[in-house]
Amino acid sequence: MRRGQVLIAAVFVLLIVGLLGLIAVSLISTESFSVIQNMHGVQALDVAEGGMRFTIVTSLTADSDWSDNADFGPVSLGPGSFSVVYIAKAKKNCSLEVTGTVQGVSRTVKAGFRGGGIPSQFSDYVGYGGSAGSSGSELLFNNNARCYGSLYYYGPVRFTSNAQQSSGTVYSTTIDPVPAIGIPDNYASWEAITTVEPVSFDPSYYNNWLAVANHAADDGASLTGGTVNLAGGTRYYGFINLNNGTINGPGTLCAVNAGARFRIRGNSTVNGNVRLISRGYMMFYPNAPRALFNASIEAIANSYIYMQNNTSVSRESIVYAGGSDGTYGIKIEDDTKVSGSYLAPNGVIRVMNNATLEGRVYAGSIWTQDSADFFGTSWVFLDVSGGSQIKDWSQLIQTDTGMPASLPPGLATEESSATFEVTGWQESF
Repeated sequence: MRRGQVLIAAVFVLLIVGLLGLIAVSLISTESFSVIQNMHGVQALDVAEGGMRFTIVTSLTADSDWSDNADFGPVSLGPGSFSVVYIAKAKKNCSLEVTGTVQGVSRTVKAGFRGGGIPSQFSDYVGYGGSAGSSGSELLFNNNARCYGSLYYYGPVRFTSNAQQSSGTVYSTTIDPVPAIGIPDNYASWEAITTVEPVSFDPSYYNNWLAVANHAADDGASLTGGTVNLAGGTRYYGFINLNNGTINGPGTLCAVNAGARFRIRGNSTVNGNVRLISRGYMMFYPNAPRALFNASIEAIANSYIYMQNNTSVSRESIVYAGGSDGTYGIKIEDDTKVSGSYLAPNGVIRVMNNATLEGRVYAGSIWTQDSADFFGTSWVFLDVSGGSQIKDWSQLIQTDTGMPASLPPGLATEESSATFEVTGWQESF
């Protein structure tokens, strides 16, 4: 009997020891599996971050337009692979989600990017404008005018008389005609906005050159068939009236009288990189058709600038008008085709009569009529001259055509560096 009890006790002991052994093995196995899972998770996170950096180098850094970037992957990297998904994308803005996977374990890294070089307002919209203080006057598209690309304007927008936006989205405080059921034929899509992010303009560079022109000078230069050789220096005249003459750069040519006229006309030619400064106004009207400027220029006027009659200007040129005659800051007309940066912070930039402006614009307001075209991006500040109009078969067209390689002085911002602004970097398990 006692032997039987001992045997039964021994069996129970063996069962308990066996059960404890199984529990111990299970715990060890589970812990080992957890350790392996954690290791794979760390590796997957490393792969995801590596994939994010791979995407920056191969898909973002050398690309001027992110709006057409496609999802891709899986791409092998180290012990696993990664896949890239664009959550949102525009020309120089995007949000990425990169998932790294190792042995069935996945980790995801998310981040938003804004490209350097050009502020997004110049890159993402055919036109951008408004003041943070209050909404602007009505921006009118009239009489068969066309808008190709997204438009952002902190104020009301109206399309009338067969004017149309053919692609993109209109962002504005209100729009006319108001969308009811579906979208009217006048525009592709519309979204209401309640704010704007204005970018300030610093005129110091241009004021400094105008101060240089405040200088003693020879009598006015009225040259017919004459030549001015700047030879890298600066020349001062009370006024300048060049008719069928030649200016040879590089160098700076100043009209110094307060309210001075600076006119280049006829069969005149400007050679080399030249800076033209007037403490009054400027007018360029060569005989048509001819190339007036044979290199990039800087034209800086205290008042207004007129470009007429087939004047042509290259894409790295800078044209600045500091004031307004009540109607224009810069006027471009009569088959004139110009590129570069056009700055009239206190006035209107008016393009008319089959003229074309390709490039970057900063102005109080813009006005086009009679089959005139803006190519590039127009930055309309606000209301300085009572509103903006695009009318009479004129067009706003979003394109890189004629766009200068860099921002002109006065518009440089922190965002214009060659780096990325990264937001919302986070890991997801």
